[in-house]
Amino acid sequence: MRVNLDLLRNYIDIDCDHSELKELLASIGLEVAEIIDVNGDTVFEIEITPNRPDWLSHFGIAREIHAKLPKLGYRPHVYKEWEVGDKSSEFSIEIENPDDCGRYTGCIVRNIEVKESTEEMKALLKSLGLRPINNVVDISNYVLMTSGHPIHIFDLDKLQGSQIKIRRAKGGETLKLLTEEILELNGDHLVIADQNDPVALAGVMGGKDSGVTFETKHIFIESAHFNPVVIRKSARTFGLKTDASYRFERGADILTTKNAMNMALELLDGCVGAALQITYLLDNFPLDFQLKKVQLKKEFPGQYTGIDIRNETSVQILESLGFSVEDFDDHWQVKVPSYRVDIYGKQDLVEEIIRIYGYDKLNSQIPDTTNIDFSPDRKREFIQKARSYLNSLGYNEAINFIFHGLKDNQLFAGDFGEDSFLEIKNPLGRDYSVIRNSLLAGLLRNTAMNFNQGMSRVSLFEFGRVFADREERIEEIDKLAIVAAGEYQPANWLEKKQRLFDFYIFKSLLVAIFNLFFLPVEFKKRSMPYLNEDCSFVIETDGIEIGMSGLLSSGIQEYHKIDSSVYVAELDMNCMIDRLKEKTFTMWPKFPYSKRDFSFLMDRTITYSFLKATIEELKPRFLENYGLSDLYDGEKVPSGKVSLSMSFSYRDPDRTLTNDEVNEIHNQFVGSLADRLGLIQR
Repeated sequence: MRVNLDLLRNYIDIDCDHSELKELLASIGLEVAEIIDVNGDTVFEIEITPNRPDWLSHFGIAREIHAKLPKLGYRPHVYKEWEVGDKSSEFSIEIENPDDCGRYTGCIVRNIEVKESTEEMKALLKSLGLRPINNVVDISNYVLMTSGHPIHIFDLDKLQGSQIKIRRAKGGETLKLLTEEILELNGDHLVIADQNDPVALAGVMGGKDSGVTFETKHIFIESAHFNPVVIRKSARTFGLKTDASYRFERGADILTTKNAMNMALELLDGCVGAALQITYLLDNFPLDFQLKKVQLKKEFPGQYTGIDIRNETSVQILESLGFSVEDFDDHWQVKVPSYRVDIYGKQDLVEEIIRIYGYDKLNSQIPDTTNIDFSPDRKREFIQKARSYLNSLGYNEAINFIFHGLKDNQLFAGDFGEDSFLEIKNPLGRDYSVIRNSLLAGLLRNTAMNFNQGMSRVSLFEFGRVFADREERIEEIDKLAIVAAGEYQPANWLEKKQRLFDFYIFKSLLVAIFNLFFLPVEFKKRSMPYLNEDCSFVIETDGIEIGMSGLLSSGIQEYHKIDSSVYVAELDMNCMIDRLKEKTFTMWPKFPYSKRDFSFLMDRTITYSFLKATIEELKPRFLENYGLSDLYDGEKVPSGKVSLSMSFSYRDPDRTLTNDEVNEIHNQFVGSLADRLGLIQR
């Protein structure tokens, strides 16, 4: 909205430079987007929030400034009451439905002279972004911009019959607007009609055929209050946005209807050069309107804001904004002015108080808490840490719909069973008919799409929830799913051949994630229908199953039309989070470690996980770390055997171990290990 500084000064004595006024307006919630000069007039372009239609007027802006600075001289407009002269009884106003139009004030003025407005009026309207038409139409625009209430003026001689009716349009009716646009109306549209036809789209725009021209002699002035919802629908249906609809659809002031009429008559009286001949004036107010009342306890402003606000200050601010305050022992009964359509409860009143009192007076401090059991959100921390790590390795996060096709659920039914799906009653389509029981189906669709777009590497992950109907109980599980396929490392000057993803690379990623959270895990072979039989594993920690991993089966790979081998994993986040240990700090070692190697032949039937479990069982006191350094099963290795080399690190946290001590510990340990597993030292 545009605010002309000279017009604003008619109602409040404000004398400060433009930057100070801009800061003042910002402090009460009025954001100045631009300050412009229009032929010497200073104009503020102000951003108005949708919930504050009372700001869409110079009166409203002046009232807000006065509330902030009550010492400034404030001159609210005093409306003159007008009397009917030679009253005509041949005219009538009929409101079809008070819910559509709660108040309608109409007035007939005869024998006026329509001419151009004064240069001063023209310059003012131009500064406000309006086009001067003639003195009568310009007065209606002036009333709009000053009081904030739209009025409309008809050429009385162009109205058929002696009647105005506010009604819904009939099917097949049309209306030619002032812009020459012809509207096809129906029962959703509220119109102003004469005896026969619509003459205006209520609250939006008048009709061309009843508009005021320089030949007009007698006029009918309309000032009304319309249902905001009805006006909003009409304006949006036809793509119309006018100054009138902009205000009516936000909620005009029903009690300003008569005042806006009086103001228009006062301005007409000053420009026609003779006494106004008012022959008809009716204020039709069928709506049972009552001002809202809100009870506000006296201690609530302080409790709500966290600062001490004196009772006298609260009352003074509310009254300066137009609220009526009745004092009781422990509370106030606050009557809300009709122009404040945004006020509903006590919180709204306190927000008005602090807005004027000053947001700068609010204390910036962390509130005290007595929650001794407070702890961070472990799930959120887990997701953030895992996401950051996966992103650092070149994995991209995907977010998919929770809806799948039935076939997808059946492919990944797993332990839930093929009949455990949850069907949607009103699905978007066949491919979105059930709620997902696995994140992998969505990630595989993403993988196929990326390969179809020419990608050579696809590595994705997703956090999400899966659902299943198990024993007549809906089960919800938070999961982390990861897929990788295609090129792991491209060919370069050093590596002449590209390296593709394999299960060892993929498994190392998973193990690294578990190490990130200090979770010891074990991969155990188990056949699953959606994984390749030779590469299908469940993942356990402390004997608890927390997920699965392996190579996607060829059948599902063909189903998704993916040519590359796809490695997948799906982990139960809740199980992992439940087993996270509290973070602790251990002082780094002060003394050096000693390293020893052990090469041996081992029976092929012994798995590496069993070897690790045996090492953990026989682990000597000073064994700090160990790992596999080499594996060989080629020539010169006896049948049924495999050659392994492992490294062992020993350290005493309190002193440096001697070579003899390390040798004794190591020899005794590997001897016990060899005896237990039948190892042959090389």
